[in-house]
Amino acid sequence: MAPYYGYEVAGVDERRERVTLRLADGLRGRHPEFGARTVIEATTSRVEVAAGRSLTLIDFGSSFLRELVAMSGSPEFGGGYASLGLPGPQGQIAAFLGRWQSEQGETLGEELHLVRCAPDGRPAAVEGMVAALLFAPVVSVEPPRANDAAARRQMLDGMRAHVEAAAAGQVTRQRMLNDLVLLAAADVA
Repeated sequence: MAPYYGYEVAGVDERRERVTLRLADGLRGRHPEFGARTVIEATTSRVEVAAGRSLTLIDFGSSFLRELVAMSGSPEFGGGYASLGLPGPQGQIAAFLGRWQSEQGETLGEELHLVRCAPDGRPAAVEGMVAALLFAPVVSVEPPRANDAAARRQMLDGMRAHVEAAAAGQVTRQRMLNDLVLLAAADVA
């Protein structure tokens, strides 16, 4: 495979959950689990590591995997974002998870918020999008615009602000919005 962000998968043995990674020299020492090595024999199997083999365990506790997850979800990478062909209005859609809490910080519940941003840039609540995603064939299509991370971030910020404004009308002294997490976003063409 070609190197990406300085990381390259040099070999994979799926049967034994092993992978050989090659890091660019500039990444030497970046991840404590790799030490100063740039060629790493790694595994996702705790059994292989426990058996005393000279393999590095890659799990969600490793800084390497945490960095890959963070990169894959970033707007610059295009993670968490798709381009879909669906019947109905075009534009962008986003799904946010809103978490509500009491004045003592106890979790009261979670809500799914779907927002559509029309081609004119105005966000609005989505009607029927879940049904369209579940019952209509969803096809990945070429993005209708360039992969512009700054424009995508601005559009997502506008949709987040729309959800926050709508949620503000539901806030009481006993119930407040604790967190708003972006789950996914897509261009709809």
